[in-house]
Amino acid sequence: MTLTVTEQTLAFCQSWLLGAALALFYDCLEMLRRKFHHPGLVIFLEDLSFGAVCAVAVFFFLLAAEDGRLRFYLVAGMVIGGVLYRLILGESFYLAARCCYRAAALVGRLADCLVLRPVRWFLRALGSLAMLPFRLIHKKLKFFSKYLQNSLKKAFCLLYNALVGNIIAKKKVKYSGQNKN
Repeated sequence: MTLTVTEQTLAFCQSWLLGAALALFYDCLEMLRRKFHHPGLVIFLEDLSFGAVCAVAVFFFLLAAEDGRLRFYLVAGMVIGGVLYRLILGESFYLAARCCYRAAALVGRLADCLVLRPVRWFLRALGSLAMLPFRLIHKKLKFFSKYLQNSLKKAFCLLYNALVGNIIAKKKVKYSGQNKN
């Protein structure tokens, strides 16, 4: 099957778009790398996945445009599309992404101030109210525990003194009985 010049020109323009889309995808990966630190292994895996996505995208594009035949003008169109994207839209994409990131951070801070902080405050207050009976019970048990400890100490002292007193009294009785004889 032969393609007409119009179909080849259309495929060439579509290859420009594919090249620009792949460059945009790589810029998204680049923005992630700039915002969040990635170790070398993760960067390698990102580049490997980018290469795999590019290979699959180019394969399906060539399959649809030229019945799977690789044509030089299609590869040149992809390269031209990527280069034109970087020259014309690359910096503006970074600026737009930076503005979107700042806007998202602002929305996050506003959501935190207007929604999350009141909800957190309400849940803490609700938790404090729910814990009130347990605090009172704990306070009463703590008082009762101290009372029991003090009374047991007194009882132990009395018991100890009573035992020691009996032992000493018995010894005195023995000694005093021996002295009488």
